[in-house]
Amino acid sequence: MSSFDISDEWGIILGQEGSTNQLVADVREGKFLDVLRSPQARQILALVAQQRQNEAFTLYKVHLENAISKIDSIDALCIAVAALHAFIQANWTGPDLEEELLKPIQLLRRASPDSFPARSMNDDEDQGNSDGKLETALRSASLDYLTWAGEPAYHLCESPFLLVLALQTLNALPSSLHSRALWRLRASSIYSRVLDNPVAPPEDVIEEVRVLKEYLTTQRDASKDSEEAQRWNKLLAITLIDEGLTVQRSGKDREANERFLEAARADGLQYEITGALGKRTKFQKEDKTILVLLAKSVREDEAEKKEAEDGVEEEEAYDADPIELNGTPSGWKATADTNSATNMPSEMLHNDDTLLERTRFTSTTNNANADSNGTTNSVFTQDDITNPSILDPLDSCILLGLCLNIHNASPENGLTASQMSAFVQRVLAHARNWSVHTMGLLLRSRLEADRTRTVQRSTLQLQALLDQMPTSDSSVVERLQLVHELELPSKWEMQAELARRYAALGVLRSALEIFERVELWQEVVQCWGALGRQDKGIEVLRDLLQGTKDESDHVISAKKDRSQHVQVQLNSARQAKLWCLLGDLEVEKATEHYTQAWNVSSKRSARAARSLGAVAFAASDFAKATTWLRRALKIQPLYARTWFTLGCVYMRLDTIAGYIEAARCFRRCTALDDEDAESWNNLASCYLRLSQQSEGVLREAQMAEHADAVTDQRAVLSGIEEEDEDDRSQSDSDSLHSRDSGVAVQSDTESEAETEMGGSGQGAFDVKLLAHRALGKSLRFAHDDWRVWNNYMIVSVDCGLMADAVRSLVRVVELRSVSRVLPGSDPTSSSSIAESVDIAVVNRIVDAVIRAPSSEQDALVEHEDTSSTNVQAPVSKQANHNPNEGHGLWPTVRSLFENTLLPKISDMPDLWRAYARLLFWRGRLRSALDAHLTAWRTSYGAEGCDLTSQTIFVQAVEALTELCELLENFGHPSPTAKREPAMENWQFRARSLVRTFMGRTRDAFESDPSWDRLQELRDSLSPSRG
Repeated sequence: MSSFDISDEWGIILGQEGSTNQLVADVREGKFLDVLRSPQARQILALVAQQRQNEAFTLYKVHLENAISKIDSIDALCIAVAALHAFIQANWTGPDLEEELLKPIQLLRRASPDSFPARSMNDDEDQGNSDGKLETALRSASLDYLTWAGEPAYHLCESPFLLVLALQTLNALPSSLHSRALWRLRASSIYSRVLDNPVAPPEDVIEEVRVLKEYLTTQRDASKDSEEAQRWNKLLAITLIDEGLTVQRSGKDREANERFLEAARADGLQYEITGALGKRTKFQKEDKTILVLLAKSVREDEAEKKEAEDGVEEEEAYDADPIELNGTPSGWKATADTNSATNMPSEMLHNDDTLLERTRFTSTTNNANADSNGTTNSVFTQDDITNPSILDPLDSCILLGLCLNIHNASPENGLTASQMSAFVQRVLAHARNWSVHTMGLLLRSRLEADRTRTVQRSTLQLQALLDQMPTSDSSVVERLQLVHELELPSKWEMQAELARRYAALGVLRSALEIFERVELWQEVVQCWGALGRQDKGIEVLRDLLQGTKDESDHVISAKKDRSQHVQVQLNSARQAKLWCLLGDLEVEKATEHYTQAWNVSSKRSARAARSLGAVAFAASDFAKATTWLRRALKIQPLYARTWFTLGCVYMRLDTIAGYIEAARCFRRCTALDDEDAESWNNLASCYLRLSQQSEGVLREAQMAEHADAVTDQRAVLSGIEEEDEDDRSQSDSDSLHSRDSGVAVQSDTESEAETEMGGSGQGAFDVKLLAHRALGKSLRFAHDDWRVWNNYMIVSVDCGLMADAVRSLVRVVELRSVSRVLPGSDPTSSSSIAESVDIAVVNRIVDAVIRAPSSEQDALVEHEDTSSTNVQAPVSKQANHNPNEGHGLWPTVRSLFENTLLPKISDMPDLWRAYARLLFWRGRLRSALDAHLTAWRTSYGAEGCDLTSQTIFVQAVEALTELCELLENFGHPSPTAKREPAMENWQFRARSLVRTFMGRTRDAFESDPSWDRLQELRDSLSPSRG
């Protein structure tokens, strides 16, 4: 593989011309039927045909390794790619396939005639019926084969056998074929998208892709010229985009974003988001700042040259409004742009009397990245805004991937829509590829679906994209060229999206018709429910399950051309799903229906197991809930909510082992969805419960857990009864199929049991630190939840992280001052806000400050000068500014009291006493005494204080005595005259407090023994004794 130009293996991916291999040329030109009719393909198809038994096919038993070893590996790769792309053409891009590819039984009969009954020349009708039965059997076997982790494949997809053939052929290719990794990733991605719910690709596929990336990087670095290096970079970029889209479907948005950024660097794409002045409406007088994406391709000159060779005239002004070329707008209905390229998807215009078709940017230079002197390091100019350059289609795919990642990783708001719109508009600036332009128009349609002014064009654009798929307005080669680098939905997904758009607009009947046509029964039931006819939804499900209504009956009779060959009989996975839907609707029989679904699916329906677990959890049957949820996770471990529910079940057990298992479940939740604040919070709760145990008990539980994880790898489901013979045979079949997710319930890929809890012998304090870290993660995604902040505050105090505790307390007060106010009450009422303050936490924070010497000079600590080269490093004195104690914490705590607590809470005596302690430490004696006096006035000295209880009276006497002692000790000058008096009239104020208190309580407690103490205190404060 030293000469890049003659490598057929990579030429298939790049669409490189000049190959001498006829199969490679046919694949590049989209002649898939010719490839599958080739002698090499017949050798592979013959093995499939020979597995037929009495009009049934057993695709699980097909092994292609021997057949592929007898033909050239490039030829085998061409056969796999032809089958995969034919399947994509039939179900994703169009145009329609040839008849023989739609009926793969003809390919099998051609490959191995002896495996089928001889044709009858006398009765064509009987022969047609025979082929129809064989086609139905092949389709049924293909759909069964494609059932993955209990998830059924979409039953109306066309020619599913082609996908089976591609998967089996790719898996049998020799590993010496480097590009096998990329094609297996692509096939797995298509496979996952055929399923009702996405499933992560096998781990060996991801590992092969990692090795491939290293190989491509090595080849690029070893290239002898820039052209060859650029091609290796393009292959690396393609691989990174495909991997990014795959992990993005698994919910790993951060990892996907990294892959897209790496792809941009590999392909030389330069881009930045900035602001530019422009107008969006026809009558707008002032320019507004609008987000715009600037981008340049490294192959920009090549792209423009190709545009010129194709005879496509570049627009004179990109911001020219297309409506100026199409006549006066009617102002009420979106129409197609008649000036768009004929070989590109039809682009709908607003045709609005107010909105411009495109943003009209001002010609004045406006660079948001310029500094105060007007200079900038940006590689872009004003021309890149008003007349952007042509992008390479692969770079457009990168931008669309980043756009989707913004949508997945950001909340639904106007800023997110503006960011995405900037990416989409840049891609739509030039139509270079059919699939890329289709994806751009689709994303624009989604962005416009929520605005009144644009919802009409959004819906009509989606309909136009659907209508153009069966047509031949562009070549098969162009449509498939970049289909793997785009998140282009399948035909049935686009129809379902159109139906949901209708439903959102309230056109439920039209939505219902589309859902019935594509036979998405869950959505059909939801539509009937929205129409107030839940009984009709139940009737549809029962008719399907009882066989009184075939699914194919819902296809419009006028279009029953190829639909007559669609599989009618429900396979087990689809039956299980229907039983689960019925259980959702008939709550009183839910357990019965879910159990039926579990049995029908041969105990492989994760949906049924999840539902049974939820029913058991609601009934507080935690043992049964644990069993069912673990079964569901064994089948399908990518459902984060199932992990979350299982963690909650373990927490409800309230045992040490239960909390350890719950922590494992919540860690898996956060691994699948790093932004799940509730899972992070529950994980912290588990750690806190475990930290309350003694270190000996905790260590013993950790060792037992670690031993179980090592010795119990065979039985993933603890507490489940032994499998019977049928279960074992089914399990053996699954292992032969070898298409499980590769993730067991107990397999913690990050070795979390080792690194955090298992076998590490961590003490209670270490576990508390884990809780603190988990709560910190939770706060990143639940910044406005005061309960999480309150938990974070308490854990911070326990861990000695007082600065975090102060920050949390401030946030708790801010949030609860709003959320706890009752309707009609005063939002500034201190009594409602006081509930948010934990006085024990406040006292702990104050203690952390005042335990240090009040003088910074006295708080100096020894500091060794490590920068010195002397043998004996000098030791100096430096102030200890630890942010969690003493003088390092003091500014934060002072701000807490003076800016947050005291301005909002004036009637909390304990808070004033805590503040007084802080002021005494700082030597502000007068302020400290005033704080103590305020504490008295807001407690026992308050007008509304109930002093009729003898217990309260005794406590009040004690508090008053202590207050008077404080006034006496610090109010008058010190005996040594080293300080001025803090309160010169202390004696008068103390005596006034005592006399007022005695006047309020004389009638009730004059005979009480504590009354004598009050009299003595009053007499001691008389002027004659002062």
